[in-house]
Amino acid sequence: MFQKFGLFHSKSDTDKIDRKAVQGLLGTPDSLAYIADEVHKHFHNNEYWFGPDGANSISRTTANFWGLTAGTSFGWGTEALVHDGSDPGLGWVKMDVRKMLIKGVTAVNTLYTIQWWEGSGTFGEATYVSEDEIYFPAAAKSDPVEIMTPRVAVTQKVWHRIRCETNGASLDIRYGIHGYIG
Repeated sequence: MFQKFGLFHSKSDTDKIDRKAVQGLLGTPDSLAYIADEVHKHFHNNEYWFGPDGANSISRTTANFWGLTAGTSFGWGTEALVHDGSDPGLGWVKMDVRKMLIKGVTAVNTLYTIQWWEGSGTFGEATYVSEDEIYFPAAAKSDPVEIMTPRVAVTQKVWHRIRCETNGASLDIRYGIHGYIG
């Protein structure tokens, strides 16, 4: 019936509505069932808090924070490796950052911008993923800050860096990360 009026161009278009099996990230991309399942998984997913281990990769067993420092003249500070692309041992194929916990900031009443990059080689070859801006009117909050970054493959390296209106400003940060099983 819908094909008669030109709403769908082929049987594969109608199959995307809800006829294909939902198989997590291995299902039929862009199908209604796939999207609904992924949204459901995102909001009802386990969230794990990660900080740096000795090699600057994510670790669930540390209470450490990454220390990031901004550059000068509202320039970007040096990037820091968040994840080295190794499997965190949870069976994930993709992950995204959902929350940040900031322990301390050196500049208040100012805007910080944080960026995330991903790639398989060096930072110079990495691809921009996303950025968030955070304004700190006073000392850092003790509550997590809600954010949402795009999903990246667990096998990719992930870097972060900051900039701030105040030269050399710094913050200490750790992340709440969602992981997705294929």
